[in-house]
Amino acid sequence: MVTRHNIQRPKFNLQKLGRVRKQALKSNSTSYKSVVSTNIQHVRRISKKKAQQKQTVLKHVMESALVKAGGVREATMKEAPVEKEEPVVVKAIPSGPGTTLGAPSVTLPINAHQDRTTTMPADSLIPDIPGMPIDARTEGMLRERICRAIGINGSRFIGAQPVSFTRTTLQELKSEDYFVAEKSDGVRVLLYCVLNDRGQQQVFLVDRKNKFSYVPQLRFPIAGNLQAYHNETIVDGELVTDQEPDGSQVVRYLAFDLLAHNGQNIIKKPLRSRLARLQQEFVTPYKELLKVAQPQYVLEQPFKVGLKEVNLSYGIEKMFREVLPRLKHGSDGLIFTSAVAEYVPSTNVKMLKWKPPSENTIDFRLSLEFPTNQGVPDYNQKPQFVLHEWQGGQLYNRFGLMSVDDGLWDHWKSTSTHLQNRVVEVSCSPNDHSWRFFRFRDDKEHGNHSSVVRKVQESIRDGVERDELLQAQGEIRSAWKAREQAAQHAQQQMQHQHQQQLQHQQQQQHR
Repeated sequence: MVTRHNIQRPKFNLQKLGRVRKQALKSNSTSYKSVVSTNIQHVRRISKKKAQQKQTVLKHVMESALVKAGGVREATMKEAPVEKEEPVVVKAIPSGPGTTLGAPSVTLPINAHQDRTTTMPADSLIPDIPGMPIDARTEGMLRERICRAIGINGSRFIGAQPVSFTRTTLQELKSEDYFVAEKSDGVRVLLYCVLNDRGQQQVFLVDRKNKFSYVPQLRFPIAGNLQAYHNETIVDGELVTDQEPDGSQVVRYLAFDLLAHNGQNIIKKPLRSRLARLQQEFVTPYKELLKVAQPQYVLEQPFKVGLKEVNLSYGIEKMFREVLPRLKHGSDGLIFTSAVAEYVPSTNVKMLKWKPPSENTIDFRLSLEFPTNQGVPDYNQKPQFVLHEWQGGQLYNRFGLMSVDDGLWDHWKSTSTHLQNRVVEVSCSPNDHSWRFFRFRDDKEHGNHSSVVRKVQESIRDGVERDELLQAQGEIRSAWKAREQAAQHAQQQMQHQHQQQLQHQQQQQHR
């Protein structure tokens, strides 16, 4: 995207782009405003001669995709190339009362487009989100529009968030029907389909930070008509990288919920109904399209699309013995979701995240506090690694310290790893109860909210081990079958009453 920094320091050759619209290059105007989208107000007016010398700027130009009542105007969007490493000054974020987020700003050489896979467990590769960024104005309007599609006000991220598993929630599995799926090491992404004012479909991916990426290669047809496409359809899922037996890597989008279907808000419907519609109306038509599409189109798809495998809640042994061992991507637990509850676009108490208690983790904002020498920070010394708990908005309170051994600290220094104000995922050591680094969470704008932190701490203290979960499987199954039989009995009674009413009406007519 166009920034003042990019304009002042052009680095790239326009010939490598090949996608920016020809209209911009053929403009007769003598100013940048003739070729740069009018919503980019900070671009300086310079001569056409200078513009030709600094053609790099055009690589980041896109037309505004203005959202109207009838749709989104077609946008031309180009993916910005990775820049060379530049020194970045990290400033402290706002904090809670009386809290200072660590030392003064620290300058570290980092790459703004850092590969997140370097921060994940060795058995898990986290894919980058494909697509191209869109301008801020369009993004703001799309944020409001996707919220309206499911009947809520505002412009926040609408994805449901699970709660941690405790002994109390174990009883929940016995009292209500739940589905269970593996908890993938991937990137949570909403998929949003809309039609622009020309009737052409545009597909956007929305990450946890509520950033929209436009993916022009994707098209999702409706069931029964491969020439018509979804409009105002919202899918919830995650991107994972599968390691194939031949050593290749395949990125997949695993869909696990459907929030809106062709303009119809369905979050109030039970999950079992939403899943059935997700498969029949979204995933299956897409796969049918690929069967008849040109080979080149299939090759250009940024990822494969499929449904995440779900099982009944009493299929816990199957999950541990069959499903998890055959996964081709990383996984760190199970997700239990109520089969009968509605979708909640925030913290969802009917979505339960299970991990062994010792493996439960919390996300915090990290800051560094260096020792001082006569009041001056000594940046040659090892700092304290301070964890800050999110209170909402931009407010953070100091939580505690993260324990970092000298080996990890030396590694971070040798690789110039950016640390200040970064979101980190930490686990509680069972030996000394200290908080230990697990991985960076660059996919998240904030750490866990304080309310979530309390629940995870409770899960660590009062968690359910794998063996206990397996032992509860029999009771969960018995309770499920009892509800199933009760429902069948109630349905038979209703049918019997209906037949009696019909017979009574027929007798009245004969009289």
